[in-house]
Amino acid sequence: MKIGIILPTWNVSITLLSVLNSIAEVSNLITEILVIDNDSQDETIKVLMKFISNNSDLSQKTTILKHKVNYGYGASIKTGFDYFKNKTLEYVIILHSDNQSDAKNIVLNFINQLKIKNYDVVLGNRFDKKSDLKKYSPVRRLGNYFFNFATWIITSYKMPDAGAAIMIIRAKLLDFLPYQTISNGWQFHPQLNLFLYSNESIQLKEIPLNWKDSDRVSQLNLISYGLKLLKILTLFRFKKSFLKNSNESVFSEDPKIKNKGFDKIYPQ
Repeated sequence: MKIGIILPTWNVSITLLSVLNSIAEVSNLITEILVIDNDSQDETIKVLMKFISNNSDLSQKTTILKHKVNYGYGASIKTGFDYFKNKTLEYVIILHSDNQSDAKNIVLNFINQLKIKNYDVVLGNRFDKKSDLKKYSPVRRLGNYFFNFATWIITSYKMPDAGAAIMIIRAKLLDFLPYQTISNGWQFHPQLNLFLYSNESIQLKEIPLNWKDSDRVSQLNLISYGLKLLKILTLFRFKKSFLKNSNESVFSEDPKIKNKGFDKIYPQ
């Protein structure tokens, strides 16, 4: 099975090494790792390059792209999807570089699920009964419960983890998912998940995900994030239910990023 990993980074120098070491433990299962740095201003790139220089196996599988400016988290995933669309892969995994969950366990759990059944998408569900959230902030837990409920009420789609961002997705889905039309920011995954859950032909599975607070200080303003997300969800319902818009146009408030908006850092 050919699998690629998308690893977005932004000012994660204090957590990145732990994530990379964890990925290295399952590198034999991975075909390629794409790191997209969102114009970090700390030593993220330095940590990356030092790790690669000391790990010959990963150095042969890793590509590093650096956005010229901070386009936003969602833009990094778009860059990753665009990149892997042109590769001969079967699946693409999205991981995070802030070490809120163990990368090795995520990869193994995803692959084990695909051995059981040939799913199109497997999502990590932070709020499954078997998930471990003891080290995850009660405030953030409460905020996510609220947005899960709000998503259900506003859009009519009931998702146990509406903002789920850790996933493995069949590469062929990237050819028709209109991901370039959705947010360049943190609202990317709630919108992508609406596409996934609203398409009945997509075989989707959720699995427990152990989750904790990151050692890196979060830059996400929950109030600002929440207000924008509520607006996005309301527009989604209006456009789908009353204007009968297609998926390609139901999210269109954010511009597409330009494919030439990054530099290739590694390999040269």
